[in-house]
Amino acid sequence: MTQDQIDQTEWENPSNWSGWMGLYHSERDSRFWVPKRPGRISRGMTPNMAKPGSKTFFWGMAIFPATVVLVIISLAIFRPAP
Repeated sequence: MTQDQIDQTEWENPSNWSGWMGLYHSERDSRFWVPKRPGRISRGMTPNMAKPGSKTFFWGMAIFPATVVLVIISLAIFRPAP
């Protein structure tokens, strides 16, 4: 079995998918980015959470926008009076 066949078999296995966001986790799949499953949220790619760095990337994408919003709010609240 080639690696492409293993990747496809792992992608088709429903036990490698979890959550409403469609998170993918397969140590046997060689890809960092995999296509999303057909369904509600079927466009785009999702990281393979079994690969090194994917959890860091995932949380960074969640935390960075929240940090930007908090900085903007804090600058608006704590702006010095003219």
